[in-house]
Amino acid sequence: MFGLILFLKIVYQVNHTYQMVEIIFAIIVMTIINRYNNSMTKQNQLLEESNQRYKSLFEQNPDIVFTMDMEQRITSANPMLEKNLGYKESDVLNKRFDQAFHVLEVDRFHERLVQLQTGKPQNFPLTIYHKNGILREFDITSGPTIVDNRVVGAYGIAKDRTADKEAERIIHRMAYFDSVTGLPNRAYFHKKLGELLEIAESTEGRFGLLYLDLDQFKYINDTQGHHSGDNLLVQVSRRLLEAIQSSSFISRLGGDEFTVLLSRIQGEEECIRVARSIRYSLAAPFLLNGQDVYITTSIGISLYPDSGLDSQTLVKNADTAMYKAKDSGGDGYCLYSSELQKVIEERVVLQTNLRKAMEKNEFSLVYQPQLDLINGEVIGVEALIRWTNSELGSVSPANFIPEAERSRLIIPIGEWVLREACRQCVAWQAQGYPPISMSVNLSSVQFLSDDIIQTVRSVLADTGLSPQLLELEITEGILLQNTNRTMRLLGELKEIGVRISIDDFGVGYSSLSYLKHFPFDTLKIDRSFIQEMHRDMKDQLIIGTLIDLAHNLNMKVVAEGVETEVQLNDLIVRNCDLAQGYLISRPLPAPVLEEGLWITKSIFTAKNR
Repeated sequence: MFGLILFLKIVYQVNHTYQMVEIIFAIIVMTIINRYNNSMTKQNQLLEESNQRYKSLFEQNPDIVFTMDMEQRITSANPMLEKNLGYKESDVLNKRFDQAFHVLEVDRFHERLVQLQTGKPQNFPLTIYHKNGILREFDITSGPTIVDNRVVGAYGIAKDRTADKEAERIIHRMAYFDSVTGLPNRAYFHKKLGELLEIAESTEGRFGLLYLDLDQFKYINDTQGHHSGDNLLVQVSRRLLEAIQSSSFISRLGGDEFTVLLSRIQGEEECIRVARSIRYSLAAPFLLNGQDVYITTSIGISLYPDSGLDSQTLVKNADTAMYKAKDSGGDGYCLYSSELQKVIEERVVLQTNLRKAMEKNEFSLVYQPQLDLINGEVIGVEALIRWTNSELGSVSPANFIPEAERSRLIIPIGEWVLREACRQCVAWQAQGYPPISMSVNLSSVQFLSDDIIQTVRSVLADTGLSPQLLELEITEGILLQNTNRTMRLLGELKEIGVRISIDDFGVGYSSLSYLKHFPFDTLKIDRSFIQEMHRDMKDQLIIGTLIDLAHNLNMKVVAEGVETEVQLNDLIVRNCDLAQGYLISRPLPAPVLEEGLWITKSIFTAKNR
């Protein structure tokens, strides 16, 4: 442009056309000035617009925005600072960040600032106390402020994640913690177990797993309700936490099952010590509905790597050991071993064959006579099941009955026993023998099943046996499991007309209140008292007291396990009503028993009365 002006001046000097050139010159100058002014106006507008955009981003940002100088002093902060943390900008200006705010992770924050000063952007979580003292959780995104290629400060954006973090914690609690006890749940247990396995594999370490099952929980839950059951679980979990060191991991798998993981152990002794500590912690009574309640636990123990190399095997073997402890009467512990595994494998074989026994007609009944000690006649028999298997041979009831109860096969087996015994009793009458009483044992599983009343009615109707000739024997343990239900079922059976006998009295959870409140017709004294009665005066006193008590309550008394004439004579002297045992007869198949069933036993003489 200036070159053009110079050119025009030369023309003017040369051609002396001054006026024309002056006009042209003025036009050009004005054009330049206008263009300049327009450019400045536009730049000012852009600058103002940029300032407004920055101000809008700064002040209207939904997150806290702040800037700092190289000494970590706050140089600006937007209005969200007051909304999220309660501080005004004037409260924090020119103060170091850690002086302006109470930061939970101070060291972490300073480490990040050092990185910022080297020009590296940072992203990190930070917990800051609100002005009112409440913790708030933020995600900080920050970067260096650079002028002329030099870091002169830093800026930061703090996003409040408190609500999100709390929601995450709630979801985590729901996913990994039990809602009743607050302990880690099954999912968290398996997660922790997997972590322990990884550590143990890499370090060649050892750890233990304890599997707990409360022994009387079902009874308490059924009789006092689920609310009381939950209350008991909470109390149990508190005692477990108090009894076990904090480094252990305690969880509730569900129901009344708990687990304990013991990391970095040396051997089984540490696991056994913890098991004993747990038993001791649960020994004191629990308070439920204003009453003291006692509960015990069965504990199975497995160790890595001795009892398994993966989580599934370790849990299975601990569970196996727990059931062994429970089968032994509960309130104890059992350490998994190869010998125990052999027992379990035998149980599997037993159960497999047991499931096929009904189809193969492998069961049979034998009958043990009950002798009337007044007239010396056999007036009843007890039906006893026997099992002969093609693979296992003759299997003792003591071995297969518990397995049948665990698998609930006892329900169809028990119905078969009841039906066959009633059929045989009717068959004897059809052969011309005098009517006798038929006693049949009922398992607790069978007795408390939903259709026991209908089963008894159906069997009596199908076989034609008079209800008065059927006596159902139950053990004392049944009375503890569900008192209200037991009372109702016994009442319904009495309405049918059958007789009820309490078996093995004196060796379980004996209580004289049972005899008062339950409608028993017969009391059977356990064989253990009979066998020791001639050597122990206490047993004689107990037997005499039970006989007198039963008679006063209009019950007959049967003495089990009579094996000698001395025992028989003592029972006669004490006015016992009936006796059964090897002295009278071993349990016999029906055809063998028929040969001498109706003959008065020679061991009995009237003079003994």
